[in-house]
Amino acid sequence: MRKSLALAVVLPLALAPMVATPAQAKTIVKQVKLQKNIQAGFKAKGISVVAKCPKNVTWVKGKTFTCKVTDSQGGKGTVLVTLRSGGSAGKLTWKLLT
Repeated sequence: MRKSLALAVVLPLALAPMVATPAQAKTIVKQVKLQKNIQAGFKAKGISVVAKCPKNVTWVKGKTFTCKVTDSQGGKGTVLVTLRSGGSAGKLTWKLLT
């Protein structure tokens, strides 16, 4: 992995725009919004990446899952996402593992 991806980024998010909340349905993390947020977090540090996260992740407080990131020069990394609280006021954090 390229050294440029080796910096740890942890970003708490207010997830009102990242959580789908149809009436009486399970709350699902919006994949595209999360990917864009991870990419923006890296961009703020001067690193251009493409993030790929799983689809249809059900919102459960404490749940973790990973997303993959690839920088503009082919360096790859794994981002750990942790769901902190649920509902329309949900929050999550993410950090680069490798």
